[in-house]
Amino acid sequence: MESLNTGDPARSDDVDMGPVISKAQQERVFGFLERASGASVVTGGSSNGSPGFFVEPTIVAGVGQQAEIVQSEVFGPVVTVQRFGDADQAIRWANDVP
Repeated sequence: MESLNTGDPARSDDVDMGPVISKAQQERVFGFLERASGASVVTGGSSNGSPGFFVEPTIVAGVGQQAEIVQSEVFGPVVTVQRFGDADQAIRWANDVP
């Protein structure tokens, strides 16, 4: 995730990821991160500092299955990582989201 280049795709061919669509969406994504209590942001989690509605590609670990950030679509560059006990549990969890 840290190797992804964020920026204005109209200004460079080296950009991997542009901004989210609006200030409201940027705030929505940051809200998910703030409300992920007990979780840890492994990388990312903020703006890249450029003008625009950027959210750094983010990895969140230590979240529970029932956490909002797992159960709801973030619609931003965020992935959660969870430990599971066996393949059956992983499949149950994968099927346990709206």
